[in-house]
Amino acid sequence: MAGTHGNGRCLDGRNQRRYRAFAALILSAATLSGMALSFCACGTITDVYQRTALVSAPSVPSRTGAPLKRGDIRVQGEVNSALLGGPITASGASDSSPSLWIPRAQFGGAAYFCIRDWLEMGAHGRFAPGALAEPNVEEAPDFPDGDRGQVWGGGYGIRFNKRLGAEDKGNLSIIGEINVEFMQHATWKSSTYDPYYDPEDVTGGTTTGTKIEQLWLIRPALSVQGGYQFLPFLNLFGVVGAQLGERNRLVTVHTYQAGSIDSEPDPTTTYPMGILGLGIELKVSKAFADLIAFYPLHGEKDLEFGPAASVLVGATL
Repeated sequence: MAGTHGNGRCLDGRNQRRYRAFAALILSAATLSGMALSFCACGTITDVYQRTALVSAPSVPSRTGAPLKRGDIRVQGEVNSALLGGPITASGASDSSPSLWIPRAQFGGAAYFCIRDWLEMGAHGRFAPGALAEPNVEEAPDFPDGDRGQVWGGGYGIRFNKRLGAEDKGNLSIIGEINVEFMQHATWKSSTYDPYYDPEDVTGGTTTGTKIEQLWLIRPALSVQGGYQFLPFLNLFGVVGAQLGERNRLVTVHTYQAGSIDSEPDPTTTYPMGILGLGIELKVSKAFADLIAFYPLHGEKDLEFGPAASVLVGATL
């Protein structure tokens, strides 16, 4: 009897331990399920971003016209460029349309030095006040209080020259530029919280905010120019080039789960653009004036610059 009673107590202890382990397992599973349900029950946040930006207009290379001679220094002021009919303001923009303010005129200066007869190097700078800017679409919001600031930048250029013909009156040049541009950008953010099954917040709500910042972009450009000097004071040339333009997105809608990590979508991108132009260079002694008419070519929707012109005036030292 004693042995039977001892075995019974041993079996009861084992059963109790098994029961406690089973109960702990059930409790852990219930806890994890509750956490999962709690996580899934979190509300969603919908962020709506509306943007506008002041960006530069397309331009021709700062170094146009006839090649320099070895040792020459060319300094100039420029209106580069002036949009003759634009930017053309479109209507009926979609969320994906660019929302830009583009100056009708931008100004600058440059200096180039001829190292060899075939090689020139220099630097240039350009700026445009926001007061001269117009929107590309009617839906593009203006900056708070109409303060668009200014867009400005600069860069370095290099030009390779090849003189053609028996008297070197013809010329063919490859012109490269590396430009850094600083532009004004504004973002309006509206954030709406939808709690749906969240037991801690059954009201939801919307918050808004505005951010003004200055962004910068690197804009390389490459052009080919061919010309001919008909008279000692007259050089005609044509230029074909490629460069990068800036764009953003009018509206971005971003929905994510509350409690997750969110980052604002990148507001700016670049797109390829071509230019096709004709120019004339007039010289009087060491003074010169380059007059270029050109047209920007690209495939962006709701973004039209129209015909443009640039004027470069200076002297060769």
